[in-house]
Amino acid sequence: MAALSAEQMDVSPTPCAPETPLPSGPRDMHYFLSHGLEGVGYQKYRDTRSFTSAIESQADELFSGNLNSGQYAVFSLVTQTKLATIDRIRNSRLKGLRFLYLQDEETLIVKITPGPVHEVASQEFAYLIKKKAARMGLESALGLMGATTYQGIGSQKQADCALKPWLPRPRKTDWPTLVIECGL
Repeated sequence: MAALSAEQMDVSPTPCAPETPLPSGPRDMHYFLSHGLEGVGYQKYRDTRSFTSAIESQADELFSGNLNSGQYAVFSLVTQTKLATIDRIRNSRLKGLRFLYLQDEETLIVKITPGPVHEVASQEFAYLIKKKAARMGLESALGLMGATTYQGIGSQKQADCALKPWLPRPRKTDWPTLVIECGL
């Protein structure tokens, strides 16, 4: 059987080079904050009241079905002290938020999770992965870590769900092998 060209199959050929610019280095934060977060407005963090108001307003739009409101909010000028205050608010009143904090950039990226549907989807996906691992004889080798926050060098990130192998990496602080991020 002869191979058909992309034109003969009425499909576009795969481009050879990426259409978007690549990061200039491993810590090119401008690239990572501008690609993948197109259309997301950046706000300067002023105080807890304005933060809470902005998040609640955006969440109301999202939950009403307006997917154009977006799932992410980005705040600049967030110090570690301010992050600790914001984290306390999240833990008491805004439990459906996930944070990615970039210390050097003093930037907080907030992911607004759209309620139980999001939680069920991420947990079910993790369960299916664990079930597949069990069929391979690795049932007790993987632990479900849930929405744990992981510390990096100059950053921290809360997963929607994560799985971590128990046997070769026994320390509680070891990073997970698989992190699940669910979005709209």
